[in-house]
Amino acid sequence: MSGIFTITNFNAFTGRYSRSRRKESTEEKTGWNVYDGLHERFPVLALRNREAEDKWPLSWTGGRNTRIAVNVTLQSLKAWQAFRPSASGKILDGLSKAVPKVVVSFQKRLAGSQIRCLREVLKHDDSTYNEVMLSAAKAVGYLSSFKNNHLPMLGSKVLHFMLPEFFPIWDTLWVKNRALVNEDMSTEGLEGWLPEQVHAAIEKYEYRQAALLYASYLALMLRDLNETPTAEYRKIENVYITHSEIEKAVIKWHFYDIAPILFELCLLGKHVA
Repeated sequence: MSGIFTITNFNAFTGRYSRSRRKESTEEKTGWNVYDGLHERFPVLALRNREAEDKWPLSWTGGRNTRIAVNVTLQSLKAWQAFRPSASGKILDGLSKAVPKVVVSFQKRLAGSQIRCLREVLKHDDSTYNEVMLSAAKAVGYLSSFKNNHLPMLGSKVLHFMLPEFFPIWDTLWVKNRALVNEDMSTEGLEGWLPEQVHAAIEKYEYRQAALLYASYLALMLRDLNETPTAEYRKIENVYITHSEIEKAVIKWHFYDIAPILFELCLLGKHVA
């Protein structure tokens, strides 16, 4: 199976260099619009970054700004109908209380590791890698359980708004059914990037199914990112920023790193185009 982080896959997502003007691009087909996706996250990240200082991007305090950001996030997801078919009121109430605690707890677990984005875990030892994988999977699994225990979609979307440097979006329609179904997501296929210690720890959770699906997703991203030449990654990043039609400085002020976003789009470009 060819790589995910490639400029070819990103171009396939945007329809760049497409020979057919009539053919709908993956960006249009999926509705994962680059420009809109960035603008929806800016208000949340502006609240995070306004008093971040040296803790950025792991700078949520759990206070007023965090609560406002969580409300903005949840209302955006409600507009996307992310809570269907369940009644949104009960889910919103539970998440409003849980998300600030989960985000602050996740940040504390990373304190001292000097890791400020998921990509940086590649520079650390196995123990740190396992800790980050387990913490991310646990956070997504737990928040997803407010809707169901089986899929990581809800938790991944909530945490992507709050900490996009760590949490790529997982969804059923496009990521699971169109992309991951064509990737080898078995333990053997992931070639050790989903360690047995992490797998065993996740099995103890009530929401283990959602957490394990998300841990596998992160393992796929990190395995492929590890094999991606720096020059290729930078090329994808630069073309993404150009395609967004948003100033680079604006994106860089809001986002510490955009690797999880590039992963989503390259994955969809690979399998949906």
